[in-house]
Amino acid sequence: MPTVRANNIDIYYEESGPADAPVILLVMGLGTQMIAWPEDMIQGLLAQGFRVIHYDNRDVGLSQRMDGAPAPNLIWTMVKARVGLPTRAAYTLTDMMQDGIALLDALGIAKAHIAGASMGGMIVQLMAAHHPDRILTMTSIMSTSGRAGLPGPRADIRKRLMAPRPSNPTREQAVRLGAESLETISYADKKRPNSAFEDMAARAFDRSYYPSA
Repeated sequence: MPTVRANNIDIYYEESGPADAPVILLVMGLGTQMIAWPEDMIQGLLAQGFRVIHYDNRDVGLSQRMDGAPAPNLIWTMVKARVGLPTRAAYTLTDMMQDGIALLDALGIAKAHIAGASMGGMIVQLMAAHHPDRILTMTSIMSTSGRAGLPGPRADIRKRLMAPRPSNPTREQAVRLGAESLETISYADKKRPNSAFEDMAARAFDRSYYPSA
């Protein structure tokens, strides 16, 4: 299992492509495992001559879990952040940004193209801001800078994503809720199989189910 010690944690990663090819590092979003990157996308990047590296963020998938770390109340934390009050968390986006840079260090990679989706887009923005000498290009996908005044999700989408969930769901419940979340944040695609969201949610559950992250 390809796991390396980076930024004092164990990070699970996978890579494809020639060792001497230009590297593109893919960073996934909140609570989402690296398997969410579409295989067609990875194959397309390989066909363009890249060495593709993607990994599980800390607390997600097969990377190290922050067991015992206090989980903040999400709604209360968002309210405090909105009005400028200090918030506490076991780790921050800056820590997660440093995980990605440390992974490059552990693999002996001096510079890389970086791309992130959703929260991963925030992480790669921080990589580019704090380590510009390590970054060749930066792509932030369906993400935000967090600047005040920028539009957020529609009210109905926010409500669905923030809805309470059972504390100890069955596999069937967890897969159904995961599929509903994926459908909520995804674009319409007539070519997408009807079972795509449920299949991905099932893969994620079977690979590593850790909702407290």
